[in-house]
Amino acid sequence: MTAVSQTPHIPEFDDDGLILDPSLWSEEVAEEIADQLHIQLGAEHWVAIYSLRNYYDRFGVAPAMINICRENDKPKHWIHNLFESCLNAWRVAGLSNPGEEAKSYMNEKRVVTNLTLPPPFRYFTAQIKLFKSTFRPVLPHQPRL
Repeated sequence: MTAVSQTPHIPEFDDDGLILDPSLWSEEVAEEIADQLHIQLGAEHWVAIYSLRNYYDRFGVAPAMINICRENDKPKHWIHNLFESCLNAWRVAGLSNPGEEAKSYMNEKRVVTNLTLPPPFRYFTAQIKLFKSTFRPVLPHQPRL
């Protein structure tokens, strides 16, 4: 009995690098796309990829990426930091073209780390925290002290 080697079908992509037929996506395809984007996939990347794919399977639309971050108890720029842009995450996840408006939001590149605010902003932030800590709302059913 001879073993038949199966060559994975290489999917076609549109001009934006998005897969035309998402049913042809596999982990091997995701790794190849990530290599072309110079992204080294780790465990966190796979969590994000499968979260995107599950959301798309459930609702058939591009999710607000902050919802994917919340779903995984991650900071709001988690996907941006992993993939350099949400559009790259969408590409690696092997999802079809989400439309021009969604792509414009996804294509913003930003890497957010712990930011140190310049002095004027630190001052106002401290004032707001002070106000919040001393402010006690009085509800109608409570006597004023």
